[in-house]
Amino acid sequence: MGSADKEFVTAKIEECFRKNFSADADYAMVNPVLFGDFMLYNEIEEQKNAGGTELVRLYEDMTDYNKIKPVLNEVLEKYNMTNKAMNLVLFEDCLSHLVSLHRLMRMPRGNALLVGVGGSGKQSITRLAAFTAEASVFTITLTRGYNEILFRDDLKILYGMLATQSVAFFFSDAHVAEEGFLELVNNMLTAGMVPALYEESEKDGLISGVRDQAVKKGCIDSKDALWQYFVNKCRDALHVVLAMSPVGETLRVRCRSFPGMVNNTVIDWFVPWPEQALLSVAGVFLAEEDLPQQMRNGIVSHMVMVHSDSMERSAAFLTQLKRYNYVTPKNYLDFISNYRSVLKEERRKVDSLIVRLDGGLSKLVQAAVEVDAMQEKLKVAQVEVAKKSGEVKEMLVGITASSKEAEEKQIVAAEKEKQIAIDSVEIAATKAEAEAALEEALPALAEAAEALNDLKKEDITELKGFNNPNILVKNACLCVVIMKGIKEVDWMGAKKMMNDMQFLSSLLTLQGRAHRQAGEGREKVLCRPGIHHRERRDRFEGCGWPTQVGRGHPELQHRGEDRQPEARGRRQGREDAARGGQGAHRRAGAGQGALRDARRAQGQV
Repeated sequence: MGSADKEFVTAKIEECFRKNFSADADYAMVNPVLFGDFMLYNEIEEQKNAGGTELVRLYEDMTDYNKIKPVLNEVLEKYNMTNKAMNLVLFEDCLSHLVSLHRLMRMPRGNALLVGVGGSGKQSITRLAAFTAEASVFTITLTRGYNEILFRDDLKILYGMLATQSVAFFFSDAHVAEEGFLELVNNMLTAGMVPALYEESEKDGLISGVRDQAVKKGCIDSKDALWQYFVNKCRDALHVVLAMSPVGETLRVRCRSFPGMVNNTVIDWFVPWPEQALLSVAGVFLAEEDLPQQMRNGIVSHMVMVHSDSMERSAAFLTQLKRYNYVTPKNYLDFISNYRSVLKEERRKVDSLIVRLDGGLSKLVQAAVEVDAMQEKLKVAQVEVAKKSGEVKEMLVGITASSKEAEEKQIVAAEKEKQIAIDSVEIAATKAEAEAALEEALPALAEAAEALNDLKKEDITELKGFNNPNILVKNACLCVVIMKGIKEVDWMGAKKMMNDMQFLSSLLTLQGRAHRQAGEGREKVLCRPGIHHRERRDRFEGCGWPTQVGRGHPELQHRGEDRQPEARGRRQGREDAARGGQGAHRRAGAGQGALRDARRAQGQV
């Protein structure tokens, strides 16, 4: 059914009205024709919630779309609060279908056949109309293996609901899993009940539930009468809404096979959405998007143009190639949804690029600031580097000179090391000689102690009585003077020394510094020209203690050796080695330690 058919039928109806009801023809033919009883829907719901007396719904002329649209928008909001939300746009064509379907559901046994391509909004309008008419919506759910037996079970549930409330049974061509389903639906439309739906035992239970109500209304209390009352009650509360697609020959064949689909329903054709509907739908869906105001109308108009052009080209495609291409409202809704998805994705990409660009610019600004700061630091550092470079150059000159000096010292040290190695050999020989001298000094020490013990006080008295003693006696006494540290080194000084009452005991306790002075004094006194060493020793046997001390003293031996040229050379070599070998003390420590031990022993003597 197209617009030309609608115009033809409308013209015939107007002709009949003006011919038979000329007085009321103008009022009756006002377009649109909107009658219903939901204008006081909000007041009725508030009164019901408050628990007061329910207001009566008045069936009235609602004049135009602008008057009913706010009411139905509020109904839609309430529906979305208690049920799965529907994003429904109530444009004029949608309001016309909604009012017609609502009027049918408010009538007993009001059934409808909604004819339109998929995606026209038939199911959404049915659910909203049923909610407005205070009716429940029942529909089947197809599963794998769904057959007539399961369909009958669902119909039992439906009739159980009809016993207490008004129910809209929505059945679309997608629910026709088997053609036998339509035969059962046809029976529901024509007779109000599916044959053989209940067993006899099940019927008895249903009859018992309505017996009291039926008897009050004057129904005969018999099984058949009560069953018929139950069927009529269910038929009055049942509103079968069939949603079929006109595509192909299927609908035509089904209408011929099951005449109840046409004879017992009101047919409502869902034609393609007009331009006003397309504009309204696009405007509502794009209202949530942040679009420039000067471009919003252009975008909506472009969407409408694309959808309309697609419909025109599909019609031309059918004319030229005899092939169908259906452009449905569902395609238009998908077009809008895809545009919103692409817009969101592209904006996300643009926002990401903006963030990246902003981050890059921030980094560049930060880098510029840091470069400026680094330039300032670099200038200061360059001055410091230049200063340090000059200092380093001066340091390198000093290091070069020091290196040269160190190399020279290293050469001298190497030569000294060689000399020290030679001196070490000589020190070892000196060590051997010192050990030999120590061995020789030990007997002399014993002899000196023995000679001192033989000395008596009478010998001292006799000795100090000499005015001019023998030179050897005199010299021996002068040695003792020197050993005791007396300044007058002559015979008078010696006599004063011997006059001391403690002289003999002081000789026994004489030690320490007197040893070296004894050696030097004895050398000074005895080692005079014209006196041979052997002769001096033989003539001085009376003074054995000073003589033995002189023999044991190493320096006295050295002075005796000075008379031999070879001895003087060896001694000079030892003294040179001692002066030049200060750096070799660590390597010659053993020899020097032995020499010190020998001298310490002689000092005790």
